[in-house]
Amino acid sequence: ETPRVFARRIAAAVAGTPGEEAVMRLLDVRERDAFGPPTRAVAVGLADDLRLVIDALEAQAGRGVRLKAALIPVSLLPAGWRSPASVGGAA
Repeated sequence: ETPRVFARRIAAAVAGTPGEEAVMRLLDVRERDAFGPPTRAVAVGLADDLRLVIDALEAQAGRGVRLKAALIPVSLLPAGWRSPASVGGAA
């Protein structure tokens, strides 16, 4: 997944919130850094934009999803693991 596709997916998930614009600003900085000319400029407001995106994502998630994410972060799961519910079964 490219950064642009990822950003669009996140923006869609937080559509209508300040997080939607923030994720696009973060994408702009990422693309400028990756594909633009080298610069010594310091991007200002990245932490604030990231906080807006995280807050918007958390607001969209229900209590159960937030609890699951805190207890069993995806980063700790084995590569390729999928929950039974995502495979087609009901958990």
